[in-house]
Order: sequence, then C-alpha cells, then structure tokens
Amino acid sequence: MKYNQGLTLIELIITIAIAATLFSTAIPNFSAFINKSKANSSVHLLFRTFQLARTEALNRNNNIYLCGSNDGYSCHQHWSYTLLLFMDNNDDKKPSSDEIISQHYFKLKGHHIKTRAAFGRPYIKISKRGSAVDHGSFIFCPKNQEPRHYRRVTWNKSGRPYFGRDSNQDGVVEDTNGKPLRC
Repeated sequence: MKYNQGLTLIELIITIAIAATLFSTAIPNFSAFINKSKANSSVHLLFRTFQLARTEALNRNNNIYLCGSNDGYSCHQHWSYTLLLFMDNNDDKKPSSDEIISQHYFKLKGHHIKTRAAFGRPYIKISKRGSAVDHGSFIFCPKNQEPRHYRRVTWNKSGRPYFGRDSNQDGVVEDTNGKPLRC
C-alpha cells in the first residue's frame, strides 16, 4: 500500500496562486461592503435618534434638544462621537447631568458627520409638539471620500426626518437641490 507523502512544490505553488487570485478579487468587494455598512448604520442611528427626540418631546410635553458631543456630557459642533438628547430645564441650552435623557455613541474611526442646521448652533431643538424649530441635514462623510458612501438624513420643520435619495440611480445620494452630495 502506497501513502501520499504530501504536496509537491508545483502543487503547492499552484494552490497558493489560486488562493492569491481569489483573495485579490474578494478583498476590494469586502472593503466596499464594510464601508457601505458603516455608512448605512451611521445614518440609521441618526434617523432613530432624531425620531426618539420627537417621541420624547411629545411624551414629556417639553422641548427636547439633540446635540453632538465630544465628551458625552456637553454640546459641541462635532457630531461624529456622541449624540445627546436632553431637556433644558434651566433654559441655558446646555445639558446638565440631570437633564440628559440618552447618549448614543458612534464608532467612526476616520469617518465624520456634518450638520447643516440651526444657524451654526451646536444643538437642534425639538418643540414639545414634536416639530423642529429649524430644518436641516446630517451628512455622513466616509474616510475614503467615496461619493457612493455619502449619506444624508434631512428633517423638515414639522420634525419629520427622511433619508437622502439617489433619484437618478447613479449610486450617489443627492442634496436637497438634486445635486450630488458633497462632503
């Protein structure tokens, strides 16, 4: 009876070449999948948090503020780390520890979120009726700056958020004027 002692050098080289070919075609597709998933999950978190702010305003019959935060306790112009929901009981437009309703964390290494709203204020105010004081948008900008991965959540003054659309089906979400979204 004859036993196989292993692979020959030629068989090993052919196996490695086939594996390398398979990996070289799979890795770019996997990377694109990861980037698309990160973009989609980020805008869904923004959307759900905005809806939660409206729900809290209606349930509590009080104004609710939504803001971005670097440290999880104070409002900043940077929306890429933490989202805070708070009631402003002392009307100072800043969250106190007893006013914070919830904190929502992003894991966006290298990605960032821009906000176009509220005339440069670091917060968005939702009235006790659930309407937004100002309309605006969140724009997700991926670290690879690939326009196919830009995303947008926009809200109107009635407080209804909606996702940006790709109306011409070119793979790039448009801004509110129908032009390709820019970061």
